[in-house]
Amino acid sequence: MINYLKLFLKRRNNKEIDNTSLDFLTLQNCDNAVFILDNHLISKNKISYYNCNQNIDDIQVLYFTCINNKPLLFIAGKHNSHIPTSSVNFLPTFLHLAEKLGFNPVLLTIFEETFSCDRNMFVWARKNPSNCKVLEQGKYADTILQGYELQNQAKTFVSWETPYEDVIALDEVLVTQPSNEDDLIKYTFKVPVRIGNLVLNDFSFYDCHRKNIPVSNYFSYCEYKQAINKPYAFLKNALLENKSLTNASIDTEEDKTVIFSTKVKQSN
Repeated sequence: MINYLKLFLKRRNNKEIDNTSLDFLTLQNCDNAVFILDNHLISKNKISYYNCNQNIDDIQVLYFTCINNKPLLFIAGKHNSHIPTSSVNFLPTFLHLAEKLGFNPVLLTIFEETFSCDRNMFVWARKNPSNCKVLEQGKYADTILQGYELQNQAKTFVSWETPYEDVIALDEVLVTQPSNEDDLIKYTFKVPVRIGNLVLNDFSFYDCHRKNIPVSNYFSYCEYKQAINKPYAFLKNALLENKSLTNASIDTEEDKTVIFSTKVKQSN
């Protein structure tokens, strides 16, 4: 750790941009800068893909990644953003985030000194209350291939083939307008949703120009009470308890990829 701290503190002569904090007027007029204003993480870039405007309180996950050999900080919150680590004012901004969110700022130095496009580097994840649960076998209908069930009083069942217009019209669906002009409208269910043996309190989908076709992608940000960073592997195992999913006929290469990529090796 002492070596990493020395790396963090020493000045790098090969930096083209001085990371000394600049005044907001200068930063706002810069076409490649990142800063924090009114508790919002803001990135302004001439390439719109790298633009960001997120409330820090909404950020869920941070990690370093690489796209096209360009080192980036990935931010998952109300929407996903990628900020180049080469941005003007990146270091002071990262230090502010570290203090605000409570992670070690030396992670930036470790990433820079061991930079590789072959891997991502975890920085921080918000610890949220559990928002999903797994039902015991025999206490749910194995209808995962047909659709999902709203946990309202009527236990409304929605087919995967239901078009956007009909799902959006449900009383249980809430519309969320994006904070960025380039982002899509998000629709979120106000009640928990059961998919097979999983009950998810967070279940959403993004808007589509065509409303007469089935919703192409649903998503959920899951938190689980167990002491794990993210419950991905745990939820995969839980999903595979649905016999209809594991026994599903695989008709296309795309289906084969989805099913096989979900399988988890069982210990002997």
